[in-house]
Amino acid sequence: GFICDRRFTRSNRQGVLVGPCTFLCGHMCDMAHSTPSTFRFNRDAVERLRLRSAFEEDGFVRVESILSPEQVVEVQDAITDIRKRLPLDVPKEHQYYDVPGNPESLKQIQQLHTHGEFFSDLAANHALGSLAEALLGEPVVLKNMQYFNKPPGTSKATPVHQDGYYFMIEPQAAVTMWLALDNANADNGCLFYVKVSCMRDTNPFHCEAPTAACETPNLIRRMNIPMQIFLSLPCCRG
Repeated sequence: GFICDRRFTRSNRQGVLVGPCTFLCGHMCDMAHSTPSTFRFNRDAVERLRLRSAFEEDGFVRVESILSPEQVVEVQDAITDIRKRLPLDVPKEHQYYDVPGNPESLKQIQQLHTHGEFFSDLAANHALGSLAEALLGEPVVLKNMQYFNKPPGTSKATPVHQDGYYFMIEPQAAVTMWLALDNANADNGCLFYVKVSCMRDTNPFHCEAPTAACETPNLIRRMNIPMQIFLSLPCCRG
């Protein structure tokens, strides 16, 4: 399934999110995007309106079964292929590891859509763009596609953060889309989101190093966020 969250709004406020397990992540911004493809966002007008309403109210929306099981396998196979080609076929600055020098600790590949035809086609997919456009209510363009991995034994939880703090784009309007490649839950590392946090101002507590103050419960308290709106978002792959 997909989890989409609002990272920028016209009022320059961003949502707060922590995660993930194994995901593809794409950032869509409000510029022209239109490319036909085999993957389709086949929701009728009523369903699109429901998703848009939930997105506007909560700051995120979960959409199940965007990809078929067969298509999920295609994505996983493509990930396996690009991992076999590391580190030579991907620029060093696009690769991130939990343990430097240990290829099994790969945690992230940036700009994935520039590293092979499969992912460039997926990035140009009309299904993704049409979903983002339905949520934002305006045309979009892809800014980045990333692979996120949380290998057991080496990974750590990602601190609560606002992506908008790092994006620094104008105008302040975007949606981030997370596609689960594994079944993700609260135990193995699904996404967490602070409901309606898109209506908050940018918070000053952004962690650049793992310290006790950056642990999720401590950050949530420092940000004066009620724990009942700090939600886990389990998601089935695809």
